[in-house]
Amino acid sequence: MPDTSLVDLIERFTAGVYTPADLDLLREALRAGQIAIATGERAVSLGGNADGAVIVTGDHNRIIILQGNAAAVARELIEPQPKPPAVCPPNPFTPTGGRITDPTRIFDRQREVRQALDYLRSGSSVAFIGDSGVGKSSLLTLLKERAETELGRTPILLDMQNLHSEDDYYQALCEEAGIATTVRGWKLERALRGRRLLLLLDEIEKMTWDGFSHNLRAELRGLAEGEHAPFKLALVARSPLDRLFPDSELNTSPLAGICQQINVEPWNDATARAFIQQRLSRTPVHFSDNEIERLVLSSNGLPLRLMQAAFNLYRTKTSGDV
Repeated sequence: MPDTSLVDLIERFTAGVYTPADLDLLREALRAGQIAIATGERAVSLGGNADGAVIVTGDHNRIIILQGNAAAVARELIEPQPKPPAVCPPNPFTPTGGRITDPTRIFDRQREVRQALDYLRSGSSVAFIGDSGVGKSSLLTLLKERAETELGRTPILLDMQNLHSEDDYYQALCEEAGIATTVRGWKLERALRGRRLLLLLDEIEKMTWDGFSHNLRAELRGLAEGEHAPFKLALVARSPLDRLFPDSELNTSPLAGICQQINVEPWNDATARAFIQQRLSRTPVHFSDNEIERLVLSSNGLPLRLMQAAFNLYRTKTSGDV
């Protein structure tokens, strides 16, 4: 800043006719060493008093003693500016419910996916069986991503939670398969002839409800059985299929007969801890060993429960409530 401009600026400031822009210029002059502001004993030594402030130009050619409001504002100019609050990355422990639809957000489970792909390549269908919250549905996301490249099959994923009857099921299936009208039975088999599809059914328990019959499950088997069948199936259930669909005392469930069961177990301690550390690795947030131990123990190894508990702990830490 030119000397004449600095002199004019200091005169406006001491006269109390400064603007916010003038204060910014004074801060700039302080940072550049063009002026210094002395307070306390240093101000007294320069002819001011302990309650006031003194402006000294960089060449010490001018000493300006300040009183009252000008002194108070000058002291504020040299006070350390508070740092803006750190912006924490979004909570990494998401989603806290339902199937994970982004394959890059799914941790572990490569063993189960490889096992499923091996069965599907051999001509079998698969059923992921495990407790609620263990991550079965998210395995469908991984299979859907790899169906085209590793199986040569077009994936169709249906969430049975949204389907309340066989009519809903056939309408959704035909729409996803690109069949113009809703058909079933022989017409559906003809429409699918020559196709190679992987039908992924989430929440297969819904087929035990009123509105879904043995005939639907038998037709599903017919479309999935055999080397040239249009479908291979990947199902998700909490109970083995022969117990879930005890269709008669004489006949086991048609779905159990063609699906290889893959048990999805809770995470062990090491995997649960690795998951927490991996999610925290790109954040400034730290969980203590005791906090991690409590999270792991309270989750019983269920990924969904662990995700929810870790989400809440992260939120607490980043909100300043600890």
